[in-house]
Amino acid sequence: MKKIFIMVVVVLILIIGCTNTNSQLNNDTDTQVPFLTYYQEQDGKIDAKLSMWDIDQGTITFSDDLVYSIKNHDNYHVEPIIWDGNKKLILHKIATPKGLYKSESEVIEKYPMDSIYGRDIMAVRNRTVDGEVSDYDLFLNCSDGVVEKKVKAQYQTIDGEKEDIMFENDGLCYIDFNKSTGEITLMFSNWKECCLLYVGKCNINDINDIQWKKIVLPDAKQTGGGYSVTPNNTVLIGSRYYIGTAQALTEVDIDTGESKINERSIQTCKSTVKEGKFVPDYLKNRVQIVGGYKDIAMLDIEVYGDKQPESLICAIRDGEFKGAIHIMEDGVWNVIDSEKKVTSIIDNKNKKLYKEFGIDFIAFPRFSNSI
Repeated sequence: MKKIFIMVVVVLILIIGCTNTNSQLNNDTDTQVPFLTYYQEQDGKIDAKLSMWDIDQGTITFSDDLVYSIKNHDNYHVEPIIWDGNKKLILHKIATPKGLYKSESEVIEKYPMDSIYGRDIMAVRNRTVDGEVSDYDLFLNCSDGVVEKKVKAQYQTIDGEKEDIMFENDGLCYIDFNKSTGEITLMFSNWKECCLLYVGKCNINDINDIQWKKIVLPDAKQTGGGYSVTPNNTVLIGSRYYIGTAQALTEVDIDTGESKINERSIQTCKSTVKEGKFVPDYLKNRVQIVGGYKDIAMLDIEVYGDKQPESLICAIRDGEFKGAIHIMEDGVWNVIDSEKKVTSIIDNKNKKLYKEFGIDFIAFPRFSNSI
């Protein structure tokens, strides 16, 4: 009898360990992407909790792991300023980090408009009394602390010619720092001659020796009307730089300088859903980059239900479609695998999820190379 009792206890412990959703979710595999799900509480605050999307399995796991809470919110400050999918978390002042994130998170009281964040780096744009951009202060998170550097970016020599890479004071559109190698990557977009991307690389040990490359992007007509090259609509994965546009996905290899419109992945993603009767009175099917984690880019394609727009979150790996989450107007989520099959149907109608423009809102990590 004693042996039977011990065996029962062991089995119960194993069962509890496998089904407990109150602890930190496991995201050790390459196919699992963490994201934040937002819950509207009765007192008006919003709780951001950790969830997990297994791309290969086509499943989503929700947890009770509270990452942060928000009071007196607005639509512009719900999403983190920085989240790498782990404990690196920078929030707006209306948010309060919770749980495992409480001790390591940072809350910005006044978000500076002239700042841009990247992987282990922040850049602050300095201006002259005339409002011209003079240079940037770089703050690099190294293993032994923060290192400050200054870099000039305007008027650089590229292919033997001097060019104004910050036409009309365009700021940095992306910045990255690999603290393992010391490599810094700076990117500027320039619309004086549509459409150009300037990529500069240097090392922390020789900040003034920046090697610049000018990359010509596909014609704006191919994108459905133009580009929006900003930190919130782009992501760098290895050497592949993804840009969301009006109706397309642009891929740039910043090492080779090659650029193209990725039509196949977008069409594959859109073909997984059947749209409803709603017809917008604006340009349809906008594509926005909403995250990057390890070697996976996440983009949001606007599709349509019967009464309003819906979100189709697509996972792209090596330029190929790997899966999607169709967040519908009625609060139902369809999880779709790489074979375009619906593998999970999740009814979130009664979960009181926070909505943006009438659709359940979720947030992904934005720095794919952070792991």
